[in-house]
Amino acid sequence: MTSFTVAFGLALLAVQASAPISPPQTQPLASQPVPQKAATDHPAPKPCAPNSDGRYNVWDLGMTSPKITHSVDPDLPRGADRLSGMVLVNFTVNAAGKTEDVHVVHRAQDPTNPKILRDVQALEDSDIRAVEHYRFKPATCNGLAVPVEVNIEMKINPK
Repeated sequence: MTSFTVAFGLALLAVQASAPISPPQTQPLASQPVPQKAATDHPAPKPCAPNSDGRYNVWDLGMTSPKITHSVDPDLPRGADRLSGMVLVNFTVNAAGKTEDVHVVHRAQDPTNPKILRDVQALEDSDIRAVEHYRFKPATCNGLAVPVEVNIEMKINPK
């Protein structure tokens, strides 16, 4: 069955190659079909507008990202030197450049030992307190300051 399909495909190509070449037909541009985008093309960015939660997406057309103007290092709690990895902190940078709704979305470790769990929670609380003191030049939509959602990785490197 496979060899038949291949042979049939080759015979069809031979017939098409031996057919006389006709001159291309010219039509006015308005009547020619518009080429369709390939399935792998990325959609064009949409104009900036708030999401259902009132925040904007920094990838939208007309947006600029927030720029950090002031950051604070977290106070590492005792026991943090035993931990490694990263904490992913999510928050909103409001139109005034201040942080809101700061929370952890990914933990440094998934501890089973209750003593390590206390250290992880203390580290996350320290990261949250630090991010609450961050300040930004706010994101803008067509020049107007707007709130955006931000994720920051806070890496933990044992000494």
